[in-house]
Amino acid sequence: LRSSGQSSSPRGRNGTATNGPLSQSETERLLLMREEEKLARDVYLALGQKWDTPVFANIARSETRHMAAVKGLLDRYGLEDPVVVDTPGKFTNPKLAQLYDELIQTGMTSVVDAYRVGVQIEELDIADLEEGLAVTTHADVRMVYQNLLRASQNHLRAFSR
Repeated sequence: LRSSGQSSSPRGRNGTATNGPLSQSETERLLLMREEEKLARDVYLALGQKWDTPVFANIARSETRHMAAVKGLLDRYGLEDPVVVDTPGKFTNPKLAQLYDELIQTGMTSVVDAYRVGVQIEELDIADLEEGLAVTTHADVRMVYQNLLRASQNHLRAFSR
């Protein structure tokens, strides 16, 4: 699924090289992460509009970049993007659609609850990124996940202040 002209050398779990197509587990994780980053962005945009606090707008912009990073991996590996239409609150994954509704409902009750929603989202991201890192041997995927993990840890600190 790599474009012609790309080469890779096989390596082990240390993730120093991309080695062939993604496994089913790696594929599922990437698709989930694409929509999970969208979930974060969509929730933060809505909460930012409601509470007019800069942290939500700032982190929503970061989540947009995270979505693009994962989209780049989907394109590289020839995977169909689950973000068919980039409409706030619309997801291919029904569990994420339900979670979006729950998070919005909670986050709209108070600014304190909105910050708690931010913590919940970032903790979910961190757990899923760590799981992704545990299953992938592809250096490019590992690099993106590591970058997203660092960003989510920073976001978690911002919401925990």
